[in-house]
Amino acid sequence: MPSAYTFLHTAISFLIIGSLALMVARIYLPWVKQPQEPALLSYVLPFRLRVRMQRANVYALAGLVVLGTVGRWINPVSLLITLGTMLLILALPTRTTLTKSGITIGRTPLYRWNEFSTVEERPGRAHLVGKDDWRPVDIWLPRAPDDAPVLALMRRNLHVAASAGDKRSRSSSSRAAIATRR
Repeated sequence: MPSAYTFLHTAISFLIIGSLALMVARIYLPWVKQPQEPALLSYVLPFRLRVRMQRANVYALAGLVVLGTVGRWINPVSLLITLGTMLLILALPTRTTLTKSGITIGRTPLYRWNEFSTVEERPGRAHLVGKDDWRPVDIWLPRAPDDAPVLALMRRNLHVAASAGDKRSRSSSSRAAIATRR
C-alpha cells in the first residue's frame, strides 16, 4: 500500500506538470493555424507583461514549489527543473497580432471582432467586453506611449464589425448547432 508521502509527492508532481502545461497552452497551441490575412499591427509583449499575463500560473507554481520543498516532497533537482522550465516558458516571445477579422495572442485561436461589443482601457491592457454569452478578454498592451494606436485600431475594428451586421462567428454558430441537436 502506498504511503501518504508517495501520494503527496505524486500529486504535487502532477499539479506542477499541469501548471506548466497550462502556461504553454496560454501562448501556444500547435493545432491552431495562424490567420492567413495580413497583420494590421503586431507586437511582442515585454517580459514583465508575459509574467503578468501568466501570474496565476506563476503563483500556483510558486505555491506548489514552496509546499513541496517545506514538506520535502520535491527534491532540489526537481525544484530547479521546475523553476527553469517556468522561466523558459516566460522567456518565449509572445506576439499579439491584430487583423481585420480579429486578434490573436501567440499561437492561440483568433478572437473575432464580432464577438465583442466595446473595448475598455485599463492600466496596461485593453478589456474587450464580450457580446451576449461571450466572456471578456484582456489584451496586454505593449507600453504606455504605444497603447494609443493599438486601442484606436481595436475601436475601429469593433466599429467596423458592428456596422457590418451581427454576423455570427464560426464558434458561435457551431454552439447554436450543438444546442439545437439536444
